Amino acid sequence: MRGGISLFDFAMSGCEIVVVTGFGPFRQFFVNLSWEAAQGLQLVGLGDPTVIYVKELPVSYVKAQQIIAEIWRSLRPKFVLHLGVATGSTGIILEQTGKNLGYRDRDVRGFCPESHSCVEGGPEKLDSLINMRTVCKELNQAGVDVHYSRDAGRYRGHPCCIQRHWRKYKNRKTTPWPSYRWEKL
Repeated sequence: MRGGISLFDFAMSGCEIVVVTGFGPFRQFFVNLSWEAAQGLQLVGLGDPTVIYVKELPVSYVKAQQIIAEIWRSLRPKFVLHLGVATGSTGIILEQTGKNLGYRDRDVRGFCPESHSCVEGGPEKLDSLINMRTVCKELNQAGVDVHYSRDAGRYRGHPCCIQRHWRKYKNRKTTPWPSYRWEKL
């Protein structure tokens, strides 16, 4: 439930849905600024007929993937934007590239994939065809402090992005999904 409205009711509202996620607490960060940023974007909104649905994701390899899978099944959003912040950052970070390999940190539940990859057998990296530089430029011109990045790092919940995108990519014949460029590093 979200503010008394079920995911089903939200999905059946007839509006275009954009999901914005922020991440929950981890390590010494009791309040994750990415979650606060997601809530702020919801308050600003995108205008009718688009509705922003926000969701706080735990910094957990497994749980975040489960939540995102449920969001895609239930809401069928136009797109999903995962927000993240880095120590020392002064604003929102939009990631152009998701990487599948090199995860060595444990999540909030103490888990780390043995293979150090998010998706077994998946590609080494995923580049969104959405031009995040352009999005950042437009948001900055609107007064929102947004940063562009091509390296989300290997922690802070980033695995949820590549896990979900890979599943959608594999099922692209039956699932409408924006195009992605897959490459080896």
